[in-house]
Amino acid sequence: MASIFFAAHDPGPARLIAALVEPARRRGHAVSLVGAGPALALWRSLGESVFETEPDAPVLPAPPPDIIVTGTGSTELERTLWSNAPAQKIPAIGLLESWVNVSSRFLRNQVDIQPTGLGVLDDELRDMITAEGWCNAEITVIGQPHLQGIIARLTAKRSRRADKDQATVLFLSEVMPPDSSPDWRGFQQFDVASGVFEGLRNTPGLSLVICPHPREDAALWRQWLAARVMPDRVRVEFNNTLDSEDLLVDADYAIGITSMMLIEAHLLGVPVLSLQPGRNGRVFPLLDDIINVVTDPGALGEAVRKFVSREVACMPVSPRLSQVISNADNRALDMIERHLEASQR
Repeated sequence: MASIFFAAHDPGPARLIAALVEPARRRGHAVSLVGAGPALALWRSLGESVFETEPDAPVLPAPPPDIIVTGTGSTELERTLWSNAPAQKIPAIGLLESWVNVSSRFLRNQVDIQPTGLGVLDDELRDMITAEGWCNAEITVIGQPHLQGIIARLTAKRSRRADKDQATVLFLSEVMPPDSSPDWRGFQQFDVASGVFEGLRNTPGLSLVICPHPREDAALWRQWLAARVMPDRVRVEFNNTLDSEDLLVDADYAIGITSMMLIEAHLLGVPVLSLQPGRNGRVFPLLDDIINVVTDPGALGEAVRKFVSREVACMPVSPRLSQVISNADNRALDMIERHLEASQR
C-alpha cells in the first residue's frame, strides 16, 4: 500500500482525479486530496475530505506521501509541487485531461517546469508532444478516466429519459478575454451565441439552455441576454447552477466552441456542432476530425438552422475517442504504480 496525494485547482483536472480516488482505494492505497479553487469545492461536494491550500503557493500536509499526482491546470499549484518534489525525493506525475493548450501548462512566464511523468489521453497526443520536442517527462497513454465514468453513467441515465414536448438545445459557452483580441481567438462567446439565436429564430418548438463556463461572469451573460430579442417560440433558459451531467442527460443537441463537454455529448450520441467564427487557429484540432465545425462568420445562423432541422448528418462516434474511455482508470493507476516502483528501487 502506498500513500498518494492527489492535487488540483481547475475543474477539469479535478474531475479526472475524482474518477481515480475510489479505484486507488480499492487497490489498497491511502488517498489524500489537496485542493484549491474549483477542485476544492468539487471534491468536497463528493463528500471527500480535502486539505485546502493556496493555488500559487501550495503546502502539503504532513507526513509526505509516497507519490504526488496532479492535474495540469492554469495556476502555479501543480508546477510548484513538481518543482519541490525532487528535493523531497518524491515522484510527481501530472495527468492531462484535455487535448488543448498543452505546452502552456508547463512553460509559463519563460519558466519550464515539468513532472517526472506525464499521462496523456491517446497515442496521437503523445506523438504530437514528442514531435514538438519540449517534454522531458516520461509520457504514458492512459486515456481519460473521467470521460470513461461519465459516459457509462450518463448512457444509463439517458436510457431512462422521459418523453419531452420540446427538444433541448444546449449551448456551452467558454471563458474569453473581454476584447477578444485578434491575436487570440478572433471572436467572442457572444458572437457565437448571436449565431445560435439567428439560427433558432425561425425554428419553433425548441428549448435553448445557455450554460456559461464555471469561470465566466454570469452577470455579463445576463446583461447580454437582457439586450437581445429572443427567438420566436423558442424558450430560452440561462443556467449556471445545474450540474453538467444533468444538462447532458437532458440535451437533444449540443452547440459550443471548444468545450470538453462537446466531446462528452458526442460520446453519448448527442448531435454536436462547434462554432468558431473567424478563428485564428485550431485550438482543439480533434474537434475538426470528429464533429461538424463552422468557421465562416457569415454562415453561423444557417449552420445552426440546418443542424437542429437534422439537415446535416450527425457524425458517428469516433473510434479514437472510444479508445480514450477504454479502461482508463486502470491504465492511469498502472502508471502511478509504475512510477512508485521506480522511485523505490
